[in-house]
Amino acid sequence: MSASTSGCSVSIVEWADAGHLLGHIREQVFIIEQCVPRELEWDGRDGESTHVLAMTASGQPVGTARLLPEGQIGRMAVLREWRRQGVGTLLLRTLIDSAGDPARLFLNAQTS
Repeated sequence: MSASTSGCSVSIVEWADAGHLLGHIREQVFIIEQCVPRELEWDGRDGESTHVLAMTASGQPVGTARLLPEGQIGRMAVLREWRRQGVGTLLLRTLIDSAGDPARLFLNAQTS
């Protein structure tokens, strides 16, 4: 499953295949920009999660989010220069569409 907007496309990816890209985005947004402690960010649940990855047409990774087996959407991160362009909406929509039963979903997110 994939979708596109704002010069980006979003695809469902496996942590084993794309973890280095997903991890880089989360490192930039959460650990460096927001000063989240590494031990809180890397909770050991990525292998069991469904992940989405936003990429530019030139292949630059710019956003990610994950869905835990119990229905929690979280770890949603978009690089600063790509925010407010619809990337987050597309990440969220892709995860919701992939979930099967959206009634079981809940979001763990920050407000700013």
